[in-house]
Amino acid sequence: MNKYGYKLDVDGQFGTKTQAAVRDYQKNNGLSVDGIVGKNTWGKLNSAAQVKTEKPTASTGVKKTSKPTQEKRPEYKKSSAVKNAEKKLQKWEKGSPEKYSSAYAEEIDAILGEILGREDFKYSLNADPLYEQYRELYVENGKKAMDDTVGKAAALTGGYGSSYAVTAGEQAYDEYLMKLNDVALKLRDRAYEQYEDEGDKLFRDVSLLRSLDGDDYNKYLDELSRYYKDGEYLLERLGSMSDAEYEQFLHSVDTWESDRDYEFQLYRDRLDREEFEKEMAFKEKEAQRDQQNADRSYNLALQRAASSSSGSNDKKKSDEDDEPIAYPVSYKEFYARTGYSGILTETEYDRSTPTKKKYSTYKKYLQAMYKKYKDYREGDR
Repeated sequence: MNKYGYKLDVDGQFGTKTQAAVRDYQKNNGLSVDGIVGKNTWGKLNSAAQVKTEKPTASTGVKKTSKPTQEKRPEYKKSSAVKNAEKKLQKWEKGSPEKYSSAYAEEIDAILGEILGREDFKYSLNADPLYEQYRELYVENGKKAMDDTVGKAAALTGGYGSSYAVTAGEQAYDEYLMKLNDVALKLRDRAYEQYEDEGDKLFRDVSLLRSLDGDDYNKYLDELSRYYKDGEYLLERLGSMSDAEYEQFLHSVDTWESDRDYEFQLYRDRLDREEFEKEMAFKEKEAQRDQQNADRSYNLALQRAASSSSGSNDKKKSDEDDEPIAYPVSYKEFYARTGYSGILTETEYDRSTPTKKKYSTYKKYLQAMYKKYKDYREGDR
């Protein structure tokens, strides 16, 4: 548009100023004013390189048409913007996040192995040092209780031992042993609670580690999602730019082909006109020559009439011998003037054998044939 005088900023945008310029151009060039650079508008914009003509030739006065000059067929080349978009996409492909690796996998596996390999609960009183302490204490206290009971029973009998005293002492001892059994049960329950607490702690630890690992994995998935969203954006942007650019290239090819057909048609039209003008110029020359011959014959006839009326008999030659003849100079002129087509053309005359060439030149051959057939009429054959 700027080549046609419109002062627009070259920013690659089809803005309001560009559209206004297009409308003005369409209005000034007899196009449909719609502000759209369609096939007609684009073809008009690119038709500045018109077919050139040379000066008229001196012989015919007809303009000689030169061949149309056609620009080279457009070739598709990626713009710098598309190339930059491709580089960004390639860089994105190289920046793919690494495969997820858990920071807690070893600890989780170790605890799970400990849980799965844990033995069933077992308890042994004899292996419990606390039970051993209680046993020694209760046995000692039981013996003391037995001795006290036996002593008290003996005091009641005057210091003499009796079966009653022994039985009472054994009962006191057995009471302490019964209490020891209760302690043993409590120690077993306490050991089982510790076993369960240890298992619960293992489950809590592995749950915590799995939760932390899950948080890290979710962060990795978020990062991976953002990565692929960026890739989709870059790919969509590249595709959009490439499609628009290639569409513009196809449009320029269509315009180039349209201009080429238009200029070639102009070239053919001008060639046809040139041939027509040549033919008309030739006919005009023939008409002028015929008119000159007719005028010359008319003047000679007047001269003969004047000579006859004066009674002059000094002429030794006939009027035909005295009449200067305007001979044809080509086969085409000979045929036009006589209507006879049976003589040799110049090419045929040149190709004929020397024995058939009775005349030194084709010009003299034409003169002889013209004298012979100048009064020929097609109907007299």
